[in-house]
Amino acid sequence: MARAIGTNPFVVFSLFLMVGFLGVVSLVLSQLESNVGVLISLGLAVSVIVLFKTRIAIYLLIFSMLLSPEFVVDWPAASGAALGRGLTFRFDDFLLIIVVIAWLIKSALYKELGIFKRTPLNAAMLFYIFACALATLIGVAAGRVQLVTGILFVFKYLQYFVLFFMVINNIDNEKQLRRCWLIVVITAVIVATIGLAQIPVGQRVTAPFEGEHAEPNTFGGYLGFLILLCTSLSLSLRDYGKRISYALIAFYLLVPFLYTLSRASYLGLIPGLAAVLFLNRNRVLSYGLIALALSVLIFPDIFPRVIRDRITFTWTQEARSGQVLVLGQRLDTATSGRLETFKQVLQDLPQKPLFGFGVTGWRFIDSQYFRTLIETGLCGLVALLFLFFRLFQLGLDRRRYFADDPFYRGLSIGFLGGFVCLLIHAIGSNTFIIVRIMQPFWLVAGIIFISRSLAPKRAPEERAGV
Repeated sequence: MARAIGTNPFVVFSLFLMVGFLGVVSLVLSQLESNVGVLISLGLAVSVIVLFKTRIAIYLLIFSMLLSPEFVVDWPAASGAALGRGLTFRFDDFLLIIVVIAWLIKSALYKELGIFKRTPLNAAMLFYIFACALATLIGVAAGRVQLVTGILFVFKYLQYFVLFFMVINNIDNEKQLRRCWLIVVITAVIVATIGLAQIPVGQRVTAPFEGEHAEPNTFGGYLGFLILLCTSLSLSLRDYGKRISYALIAFYLLVPFLYTLSRASYLGLIPGLAAVLFLNRNRVLSYGLIALALSVLIFPDIFPRVIRDRITFTWTQEARSGQVLVLGQRLDTATSGRLETFKQVLQDLPQKPLFGFGVTGWRFIDSQYFRTLIETGLCGLVALLFLFFRLFQLGLDRRRYFADDPFYRGLSIGFLGGFVCLLIHAIGSNTFIIVRIMQPFWLVAGIIFISRSLAPKRAPEERAGV
């Protein structure tokens, strides 16, 4: 092996990459409090143990997606969209990078492992990353983007795709695939339990370990995605015990979801549920859920007052400066602020229509579509929409392929419904660049993709066994 390392240029590159990464880690640690730096150092030491146990690392990553601490570094060069918020790092960021570097080295030493499998998403991913990188480099050259800040943000976008490829390259059989899904569900139940414990305090429910800058909207998007996955499985599975179990899990997640008081999440859940019901075509249960949804709309008093007030606050806030009138209705200041920012984006876009101002080159904006448009221009927005199109194709293909397999069909439909939920959620949030939403999303996307090769069509008697 020593000889291979000495002669293989790809291995040498990977080792240099490791050294460079350790240098960046040292720089980051120097910006943190000493106790936080020690905690991260210990986490890195633990992660080294799983360098060559990639599958174990994936399991740890799934747990750490929502259960790892978050650290905000007051980076001296932060500007634009990062100004005032610093750069956010989490334990799973470091763990993912270390595992990826180890994976690159192993792939070079053992060529049969491969690095990037061919998928329908590859071209769309490459197009999107190219658009983000080019727009950012142009922004750096023009002085609108700080080099380090821009590179780190683009890298955070890239890590979601890396996670997707790690899943499809390192899950070798159906047992491992189902184990990954089980860990996803267990993690969701754990964080929902932590969320339930926050309700008596009277604050908006947020994900654990978010520090001073808690984002209930982020937690709402994550829970909405998982709720629709579990709901779809409860509609699809033939085993009544499992159907009831998934229905109970979905309801358990729904309670903290409601107490996030995230209007974007509420808005996304409705069309997401409609997509799940339409694609499942289980008429009895679908009609039952529709009747339940209608009863909720007719009798809103079944919800706690704090949730009703949060929804109606959009148009009942007392008159203040800066509020916008839409169809004669005065909107609250937060919604009005977003609409004014959208208007400013459309006014500034003609200055840089093709590639925008670069990632973090414009001021902060809380909308995925408008942020992509102003930061990466029309090229970046088209690339993002092309990626969405490919993801929809992937989900629909797996739904058709597993038409007679209840578990994978339900999982594919749940993914599509959750995707619809996040698309709506992204109108008022930076959904598709938020770590706590995108890591679970791309993990499930990897599971959906690899399911076709690991769980081929079965005969009826085999499906009964499953």
